[in-house]
Amino acid sequence: MTPTHTPGTSPTALVVDDEEPIRLVVRRILEEHGYAVTEATDGLDAIALLAGGMPLALLLADLHMPGLGGEERALGRRARARTAGRGGWRR
Repeated sequence: MTPTHTPGTSPTALVVDDEEPIRLVVRRILEEHGYAVTEATDGLDAIALLAGGMPLALLLADLHMPGLGGEERALGRRARARTAGRGGWRR
């Protein structure tokens, strides 16, 4: 997992999940790989962060959260993305 970013800065990752233990584990792994991590507890929080112009190198979102899931809103608002679900990778 090699982040792409401007030299001298850490790439930013946004982790979106309604379960705190999952966010904490993902944060720890990403920080060990050089990412600066921001967390959102649901799709609405993620949309607000992205709408505010948050720089982003990586977005990891739970696809099945209550309300706005990652695939429904957060991923679709920012860029085309590959998503992984129970059926494997898809575009």
